[in-house]
Amino acid sequence: MPPVPREIASCWKRGRLLLGKPRFLRRHPSPQLGKLCLSLWDLVYRELAHPHRPRLVVDLDGAKIIPGGRRRSRSRKPCNVPVFDFCSYARLPFCRMRNKLLGLITVVLALVSATGFRRAPEPGLDRAAIEQVFNKYLQSINTADVALASQVWLQSPDVQIVTPSGRFKGWDGVKEIYARMQKEFSNRNVQASNVSIVVAGDAAWLVYDFVFTANLADGKPITSNGWESHGYQRTANGWRIAHLHYSVPPPPS
Repeated sequence: MPPVPREIASCWKRGRLLLGKPRFLRRHPSPQLGKLCLSLWDLVYRELAHPHRPRLVVDLDGAKIIPGGRRRSRSRKPCNVPVFDFCSYARLPFCRMRNKLLGLITVVLALVSATGFRRAPEPGLDRAAIEQVFNKYLQSINTADVALASQVWLQSPDVQIVTPSGRFKGWDGVKEIYARMQKEFSNRNVQASNVSIVVAGDAAWLVYDFVFTANLADGKPITSNGWESHGYQRTANGWRIAHLHYSVPPPPS
């Protein structure tokens, strides 16, 4: 059996060192896919080092990589699956083979990533992220800061806000509420208690009790208490408030 070219062995070792780092596995959307990357890398090396072996098969249905040119389905009947022939690449000059190989690995990993590996839900981390957004929301109420509000609200026309004083819609409605608070109240302070958060995939909801104290434009102090609920949506920039509803107790009869 001919010896393995030094350049192939060196490339394999460097790639395996990178793929095997805990940082890579933690940042990957799925730990299973991280292990699959290592398996793919090892199998590519074996095929390049020993081109007389059977071809590799990437089973996109089961997200598996197996040797051989066919796979068996659950019904035990042979069926064809996408096949990538690494043997032909091993017969190319190394400079051409390396470029082809890197492109091939990228395509294979992209295909495997898109066929069933989704980010595992992490309710604990999501709940902590929502708590941070909620605390920033409370801060934006106390300061009536629209710039800070833009970091917690979904800036979309689909935003819905329901309050005892009326309904507001979209990001323009949010800015209108903050403008009113800034004009009508000073020394604003909202205290939250009995906070409850539920996460369901890319959506979440939060409910809490509040006590709001402030001074009116004439300096008269007021206190208001009630209940408020938020609907959160996961976005590319993190969790954002997409819905808000609050209510206050009815006036004494």
